[in-house]
Amino acid sequence: MPPTRKGYATAYLWEETWARNSVLDLVRQFIHEVEEEDEKGRKTGRRFLIFPRYQQLDCVRKLVTDARAAVPGSAT
Repeated sequence: MPPTRKGYATAYLWEETWARNSVLDLVRQFIHEVEEEDEKGRKTGRRFLIFPRYQQLDCVRKLVTDARAAVPGSAT
């Protein structure tokens, strides 16, 4: 049975996610640095990055593309 996809299963990483324009978009819109807070809401000084999962990133990009293509006021 032939494969349903050509190339490597992880090819989307360098073809889509790590492509130059994609990385710039990730940094600009999707990757967030957050400072941790303790149980009283005080900042602890520890920082970490929030990075989207591929499925979340793909879905948001498709929704934005669809919204930009839709004609305002028309039923879709």
